[in-house]
Amino acid sequence: MIITPNISKAERINTILAHVGNKIITDYDARNLDEKQYAQILNIEDEELRSSTMKEYISQVVTYLIDQYVVEIAASREGIIVSDMEVEQVIVEILTRNELTIEQLEKSLSGEGLTMAKYKYQLRNEILSSRVRNQILMPKIIVVNKDLIDIVNASPDDYNLYDRYEVRIILTDKKKDISKVVKQFKSGDNFSELAKEFSTDATSSDGGYMGFMDYELLSEEMQDALKDIEVGSISETFEINDKWGIFYLISKEDKYNFDAETRAALTEKAMEKQFNLVFQNWLERSRESTVIIRK
Repeated sequence: MIITPNISKAERINTILAHVGNKIITDYDARNLDEKQYAQILNIEDEELRSSTMKEYISQVVTYLIDQYVVEIAASREGIIVSDMEVEQVIVEILTRNELTIEQLEKSLSGEGLTMAKYKYQLRNEILSSRVRNQILMPKIIVVNKDLIDIVNASPDDYNLYDRYEVRIILTDKKKDISKVVKQFKSGDNFSELAKEFSTDATSSDGGYMGFMDYELLSEEMQDALKDIEVGSISETFEINDKWGIFYLISKEDKYNFDAETRAALTEKAMEKQFNLVFQNWLERSRESTVIIRK
């Protein structure tokens, strides 16, 4: 819309602002998209500020409406449309679900600055956007395991996922005893029996069994000892709290071996992350294949 505030804030009604395919966008459309904001701009006292603010508002609104029409046209090419009957059916469902009459709904909408016509326009766009998303765009998205790993690595504190080591441990008061353990293990002795014989830790009676331990929660000395250890082998010896220790690795669970619930949540997040890019690319291609004339 072209505003001439110096002539009693007059407006040129129904000026065409853009053509999108066989559709047009007028200043009437721009004015009615957000009547409240439009009115606020008209009430700005400073003429220069009012004019610049209005130009910016009109530019943003026209861009938005162009994209809405581009989506509608591109969707229709792929057989996706939203009929008036479908919008009316949604209205009926809303009335039934909320036990409202049409008059009550109109009154509620009025309190939010909406007319029934504008509300139906919003519903139509929401239905169309949902169908474009689910029928056109989401099937184009492929999520691989690396996408899930990238999400975890970007925000590790959000997931609390750690490599988990199932271990046995031997702790001794003397370094020479740990040296004996290493020598006897390499000679074929059972680590569990060695723990019972040499370990001063409370787990000694259970063959040094500690169960699963989260790698990132271990002390630096223990982390260093477990680094690069293979299942079925012993770690490097380590010193901690004036004791000498050694691990035997029973099994290892990779933190990226997600359980079903975590994988589902990460997959959904990865798809949402990719969706924005896929949508923007699709919208840009749709713009290029649609005749757009902006005044």
